[in-house]
Amino acid sequence: MLSNYNFKNYFYSDSKKIVYLFIILFISVFILYLKSINYDFVWDDFDFLESNDKLTLNNIPVFFHNNLTFSHSPEAKIYRPFRNIIWTIILKFCGQEAFYFHFLNICIHSINTCLLFYLLISFIRTPISLSFILALFFGIHPINTEVVCWIKSLDDLFALFWGVLAITFAFKYIHTGFNRFILPVIIFYFLALLSKENALSLNFILILLISLPSLFLPENNSSKVNLKSNLLFSVFLILTSGIYLIMRTKALGTLGQADFPGENILKTQLGMSVIYLKYLHLLIFPVFQRVNYMSYNPFTYGYLVLSLIWLLLFIVSFFLVRNKTTRGYFICFIASLLPFSNIIPMMQWCAERFLYFPLVLFIFFAAKLFNSFSIKYIFIRYFILLYILILILLCNSRIEIWKNNQTLGYSMLHSNPYSYHGLMLAMEYNKKNNLDSENIIYGEKFIKLFPDEEFIYHYLVYAYLKTNDYKNAQIIIDNALTKFPDSKLLINFKTYLERVN
Repeated sequence: MLSNYNFKNYFYSDSKKIVYLFIILFISVFILYLKSINYDFVWDDFDFLESNDKLTLNNIPVFFHNNLTFSHSPEAKIYRPFRNIIWTIILKFCGQEAFYFHFLNICIHSINTCLLFYLLISFIRTPISLSFILALFFGIHPINTEVVCWIKSLDDLFALFWGVLAITFAFKYIHTGFNRFILPVIIFYFLALLSKENALSLNFILILLISLPSLFLPENNSSKVNLKSNLLFSVFLILTSGIYLIMRTKALGTLGQADFPGENILKTQLGMSVIYLKYLHLLIFPVFQRVNYMSYNPFTYGYLVLSLIWLLLFIVSFFLVRNKTTRGYFICFIASLLPFSNIIPMMQWCAERFLYFPLVLFIFFAAKLFNSFSIKYIFIRYFILLYILILILLCNSRIEIWKNNQTLGYSMLHSNPYSYHGLMLAMEYNKKNNLDSENIIYGEKFIKLFPDEEFIYHYLVYAYLKTNDYKNAQIIIDNALTKFPDSKLLINFKTYLERVN
């Protein structure tokens, strides 16, 4: 055991200050997201929660082996047993009010922010003031608004929650050498996996942590953990991952979720260069964010540019990780991105929610870079204050787009004019809320961009009929039936129009 490791002694002199900072962190993050507590269900919340009649207490054992319980749509290829259990409990005791689900998301994110602060000051040994700034950076980072405001993303929140607890106990293990910390790590790691598959990166991170503790311990400390225990620990982690992959594959019938975005694995990895650059941009200064990245195509840059970007990333990485104290955390950060590198193909190139877990590892890496950096100069303090203020403003504006399907859909269309997902969300919301004039404007505009999307004709005809504009309704119906002659809904619209005329 390490004689100089004593958590209580380390905090004794600043215990009151640290407690106050924990409270300030939690309240600050909670208040920032508080307005989202009354937001609607949006987008996939309908399939996964609002219309999912499989979320019952009797079905809890079934969540672990049947993918039909995860969504209203039978073709969904997701595996989220832990999220289903939490939702089922809320539905049973609180009902299907979006308020309760938003409240839970905000609370878990605020707790995750505090857990990050705890890790920074206790194990990474970052100065208290810097730890607070970095934890606040995580709590208010605009990239996290998708995870916190979208009820469906409870899986990301809990994957990080359990993952951070697993890392915490792994740190306790390498600091003390006590084998009693092994079981909590395994349990929390497994719970993280049951929350979301991106927790698989923890396997590599935890094994690196326990196998090469010198990369993560302060320079004046040395780990005395037993080599035999380390080997056994690693075996347990690998077995846990294997059990999860077997359960997941059995439930879904497949390990991946889609084809390679770049047609094959080599071309896909070439395209990942610009995706990684996009990730870094979003992590450092999150402007020009998007909600839906489904149509994001990195190959428009050309193979030569993609190869040069890879070269640039390698050169920058080399200069950043030459210091031993930063090397381990940099490797952990890269490992946290691997589940989203489409080595096993995912559904899309990148999404903002993918960065929720990597942001924590990025902050660990940044903490080591900044540990020796003094902020005593007043202009640096002002720069940090301005940066935090900008992030708060960006975060606040990003929160507002998750208010309902209309605000979300219009945001998608603003960032990508060809987002038919955004158009469908907005037009469905407008239809339910009798905003027929809005659907006429957007329907006439986008029917030219998406002439083969039948749903646009449906919404547009319905809007014209609601406003008694039978002439334009007839024109749209006649045009649509030439493309979709067997559409029952269009035929019904035509029959109705003939009857009223």
